[in-house]
Amino acid sequence: MTPSRRIFLNILATYGRQILTLACGILSSRWTLMVLGKTNYGLLSVIGSMVMFLSFFNNLFSGAIGRYLGISVGAAMIPGEEARGLETGRRWFNTAVSVHTVIPFILLLIGYPLGTWAIENWLNIPPESVQDCVFIFRFVCAATLVGMCNVPFKALYHAHQNIAELTIYRVFCSLIKVALLYWMVNHKGNWFRSFIAWTYSFIILEYLAICLHAIFLFPECKIMRKYLWHWESIKELTKFISWQLFGNIGKIVRTQGMTLLVNKMFGAEMNATMGIANAVALHSGKLEGGLSTALTPAINNLAGKGDHKGMLAMTYRFCRIGLCLTMVLVIPVFLERHELLTLWLKDPPAQAEEATIFTLMILVTTVASRSCGIAVTAKGKIALYYCLLGTMNILSLPICWAVIHFFHTGFLTAFAIPLGMRVITSACAAFLAKRLIGFSPWTWFSECLLPVALCSVMAFGAGWGCRLYVKELFSQILVTGMVSAGLFLLLSACFVLRPEEREYILKNFRKKLKFSKQQTE
Repeated sequence: MTPSRRIFLNILATYGRQILTLACGILSSRWTLMVLGKTNYGLLSVIGSMVMFLSFFNNLFSGAIGRYLGISVGAAMIPGEEARGLETGRRWFNTAVSVHTVIPFILLLIGYPLGTWAIENWLNIPPESVQDCVFIFRFVCAATLVGMCNVPFKALYHAHQNIAELTIYRVFCSLIKVALLYWMVNHKGNWFRSFIAWTYSFIILEYLAICLHAIFLFPECKIMRKYLWHWESIKELTKFISWQLFGNIGKIVRTQGMTLLVNKMFGAEMNATMGIANAVALHSGKLEGGLSTALTPAINNLAGKGDHKGMLAMTYRFCRIGLCLTMVLVIPVFLERHELLTLWLKDPPAQAEEATIFTLMILVTTVASRSCGIAVTAKGKIALYYCLLGTMNILSLPICWAVIHFFHTGFLTAFAIPLGMRVITSACAAFLAKRLIGFSPWTWFSECLLPVALCSVMAFGAGWGCRLYVKELFSQILVTGMVSAGLFLLLSACFVLRPEEREYILKNFRKKLKFSKQQTE
């Protein structure tokens, strides 16, 4: 299979999974709120935020190991270098296995007692729910531990661009969660503990299945004693991760630290509002997330092959298409936020609509600069980039606390301050990428941001016009969504995508349709 066809297959598989998980996520979020209630739903968000201080290492090491494995796979594509690339891949896989047999246990030994103490003595939790939260924390920690041990195996799927393989596991887990919630909705009871126990048990089984399949699928997935605890590789990996660590700690401080700040200053019910707003943004970014999953390994492979020009071209393409895929969902959701939240939750938490507006804007500004960050990471010139990212994110929390404390502002400050900092960070990241890898801020603005912004304004205006004439709830959501999203897709296909990109997409869709017809006949 050619690289372009593999990328296209990965995108289709990822989008199929994203559409299904989006539908499952919409149902599960509503049913979770119905099953648990507003207070317990808010407490679940708080517990998840605490565990994120541990589980962010999962994403950190996964990205770093994925980068090195992707580089080795790209190097193996060079004629005459196949054996050397495979050996390098095995060295990095064994290095990752070594690291991930120790660090997860160290983190758990430190994080578990601290988290338990915080639940019992520090957080704003009703006394009758404290032991339930401790029980939940144990299950989430166990799943986090298994997930971190799973990192080297999962990274191989991404490095080889076998992302479609992972779709099966994720879809199965999502369907199980929805079925479980449906049963609980129709059988009243106190499901707070049971919901978490079953959900995270299936997540652990998913991780174990991924590991077993990788052993039979990838030649790099072989334990070799000479590469276990390979100190030169560990030192290189540690140096690379140390910069990413700072940047990711900043992200955790901004996102999860803000959840704890809201809990202390506004109570658990406002955590429910924050959880709903973040869920809307998460689902709105599903399509762009699928593109990121499919194209990040391709950018790493191009960097490993030494094709710098091709890597930059892929980076701009990633930004253009990623913004289009984000806005095609963000525009209808922004227009119909009140109706969608009411239809979805019946009784949305207080200020959920306003919080949703801010989370959608934060999502768009994050997507705008994500591709240049991935390209910088692929080239390995990450020190200044992650210093910028970490510093700006860390500053968000004390600035937000100071504004709330001294100026007595409301709950929405927890969204407004991160949005302002995110806009500044995205602009600075683009200019820094120019210095590090030759990324062009002018090309980024003129070929990505500006055309997407103009298309968004026209699509937003058309959707707003529909709202003035269609008043019935379901019809308004349907008509507004179809008109705004449809017009945006048409405009972006004409004015955002390049001719070769339009031809590439149409050509591959024609091939898939032809293949489907042949299979049907």
